Amino acid sequence: MTVAVFAAPEFSTAPLSFCFPVFGCVPYQAHFSLEAARKQRTELQAKGFDVNLSGVTAYSTLGWTADPLLNTMFSDDETRLPSVVFHELAHQKSIS
Repeated sequence: MTVAVFAAPEFSTAPLSFCFPVFGCVPYQAHFSLEAARKQRTELQAKGFDVNLSGVTAYSTLGWTADPLLNTMFSDDETRLPSVVFHELAHQKSIS
C-alpha cells in the first residue's frame, strides 16, 4: 500500500512542500510503507504541523514519463477510472 503524507502549519491551509532533485516540489510525500508514513506523521506533528495520511491508488511522474494504468486504479465504481485518468492528464507538461 502506498501512502501519501500531507502536512500544513496549524490553522493554515498552505501545504508543506516536499522538494526532490530533478522533479521539483510537491505538496505531499509518498511512502511505500505505512510504517514509514506513520513515522513521518509523528515527526511532523512533533514540529507542530497538522498531518493527514491518505492512500494512493494512482501514480504520476508529473509528466516526465508516460504513466501506466495500474490495477490499483480499477474498482467496482465505474467513475473511479475516468476520474483518475483525467486527474493524471492534468499533470502533463506542455512542451513549446
